[in-house]
Amino acid sequence: MKTTRRPGRSLAALALASAAVLAAAAVFRLAGRGALNACLAEPQGDPTALQGFTVQGTVTHSANALTTFSVQDGAFASATVLDPDAEARRADDLGATVSWGQYWSVPQQDLAAVNAAATAEGAELRSRAERLELVYALYLPDGSRVSFQVLSYAGTEPIPVYSYWDGSRGWQDWGAVDEDALPERPAVHYEVTRWQGSYYFAWMESAGQMPAGVYRVDEALTAEETAALRDNLEDGADGPNGRASASYGAISLLYAPQNAARVLGCRPAGSLMAVLYLDTENALRLDLVDGDGRLQESLLLAEQVDTETDCEVEPLPCQRAGEAAFLCPDGPQGHYAQRLVIVRVENGRVTKLYNEPYAAPSTNLAGESWGGELCLAQLDDTGTRLLLVEEVYDVWKWTVRGYEERTLAGSFRLTVQDAAGGKPHYTARLKTDQLSGWGWGQRRYTLYGPAGALTQVNASAYVDFPDIAE
Repeated sequence: MKTTRRPGRSLAALALASAAVLAAAAVFRLAGRGALNACLAEPQGDPTALQGFTVQGTVTHSANALTTFSVQDGAFASATVLDPDAEARRADDLGATVSWGQYWSVPQQDLAAVNAAATAEGAELRSRAERLELVYALYLPDGSRVSFQVLSYAGTEPIPVYSYWDGSRGWQDWGAVDEDALPERPAVHYEVTRWQGSYYFAWMESAGQMPAGVYRVDEALTAEETAALRDNLEDGADGPNGRASASYGAISLLYAPQNAARVLGCRPAGSLMAVLYLDTENALRLDLVDGDGRLQESLLLAEQVDTETDCEVEPLPCQRAGEAAFLCPDGPQGHYAQRLVIVRVENGRVTKLYNEPYAAPSTNLAGESWGGELCLAQLDDTGTRLLLVEEVYDVWKWTVRGYEERTLAGSFRLTVQDAAGGKPHYTARLKTDQLSGWGWGQRRYTLYGPAGALTQVNASAYVDFPDIAE
């Protein structure tokens, strides 16, 4: 008997088979999702030592999966959900960082005269300016920005300046031909912090009319408002119009420590702002001020700090209300010596202070030492025990064609120890299982500092220990 194939039946069978495969794949994914969950691996010691601590974070996997984890009074919990927007949100997070722009520019009121005296030299304009302004622009995590003048400079002779033509944006702002002949640009801290509804930043050293201290951003413009402001400037067809270096927004001084040689950082501590600085005798001090800039308490942390070492301070994420933590340069022990400072404020007064040397974990590979990083530090309610979350590296070995290869693999270590003496009570690794297939891809860990500032990236996964608001 002659048979006839029916396309509809074949298509229906194919559709059913496809649906079965997709359903199986979905079940397979969902069944495997638990393997992505974070866990505390390789525990040593008494796990009840975690009681009294609070840690929350997320791991964003590269293929749209989001893992949340928490430690709450000794109980560890983790869950993973499919998150189709993870990639887009991660891109937004990476874009929500703090950055600075620095410009030597011709003052707006001098532009017409400088432009009129300009001569063409190839693709550039050359002219001379009687004075220049140093303008700083601060780009904030919410996308807004503020630009302010730091100092003004006038040489004994007119200052040679130049500009060049950009086909899409016209003449670029005037810049100094020889910046080495100008005053050195003040260094800035890339961290900003949010407190009582405003952004604050530490200005490291006195320059021009800006003393070293902590400043508040009183007014910031969105990108659209900045573009509209610049568009209101004259076109400047005969030369630059100063758009890129125009000042806008407003800042104000909250607090300038007396005898401060260098302000190292600031961090909210409940109702007070903690301000770290070196005084003129190279002593490390911490002042606590209220929202009006009034000094409430001053603490001496170290009698002498070696100013030849790196004096950068890293504010650490805090997950307890009223607590601030810093990783600071230590006393005269030499390069890379660090001090961990944690201050807790309740009812406007300091109730706990941790102020001890800190040694970062390190791993030796091929004769080189690879340092880990302190990500989070927290005191328990009594102030007698300390929780450290550190990125640590392990040497990973594998064999390729008979040859042993070695590389470093990162993870996060939780350690509970005595605040005094450092005796450990519990340690464990915060890990997620490595998966292959399913399109999950490679994990990525990223650590964010205050106000979204990107502090560290490694090739495995994005991990976020966000600040917990009061």
